[in-house]
Amino acid sequence: MKNRLLIIGAVLLVAVCSICCNCKWYETQEQLQQLFDASDVVFVGLPIRDINPAQRRNQNLLGYDALFKVISQQKGIITYDTVLILQDDSNCARLFRPADTIIVFGRHIKRLSHKRRTKEYSKEYSLFDYESSVFQVGSLDKNFQLYKRLHKHYAGVHTSGCVSFPIQYRPSIAAFLRAKRQ
Repeated sequence: MKNRLLIIGAVLLVAVCSICCNCKWYETQEQLQQLFDASDVVFVGLPIRDINPAQRRNQNLLGYDALFKVISQQKGIITYDTVLILQDDSNCARLFRPADTIIVFGRHIKRLSHKRRTKEYSKEYSLFDYESSVFQVGSLDKNFQLYKRLHKHYAGVHTSGCVSFPIQYRPSIAAFLRAKRQ
């Protein structure tokens, strides 16, 4: 009986882990420095507009993709005071709240492409190609033209829930960035 319970527990753990986001935890100065170095841009900003209302699950939340007002820039060159944030369609995407001040570690999006189904890739999800810095919008996403139009007017930044943090919940990251400025 005890072995059965252990086996059931192990199977449930594997099942839960397979559908959950597997973020690396950034807590130490060394880990934060690695994240900082791997990012094209680092800034503090406010989500100001949901660009895909169909993603909104709750009126108190914006969607996964949003326009952000840049409050302060820590790394990279952002020539706009507003940026376009796009995320992969995954369990690691963060739903943004309008009242949150977010520390964003991200990668520049050089361009957008409309991803087509192929034999190798039959899923319909949007994702960021880290090698080419191209954000591939899923073929089922009806907002591709809207995303392209916004990307012409705003700098595009790719991020996720793993590397964008509400400042009030992660004071160690805010302290790390303050120390970088000095």
